[in-house]
Amino acid sequence: MPSTEISKQILLARQRKGYSQKDVAKALRISCVHISELENGNSYPSIEIFGELVKLLDIPADVL
Repeated sequence: MPSTEISKQILLARQRKGYSQKDVAKALRISCVHISELENGNSYPSIEIFGELVKLLDIPADVL
């Protein structure tokens, strides 16, 4: 899947939950800059962050 699709899904899921980038960053113990990079397609989540992200945003892993 192109990174832009993954990025879009992360952004949409975060917005659906009503979370700010800061909220997600704090919950995952990463920087707001990293969340922005994920949502802009400039970075991929590590496997650890990926697992925490799908739990936090309540989305199936196969959506990402």
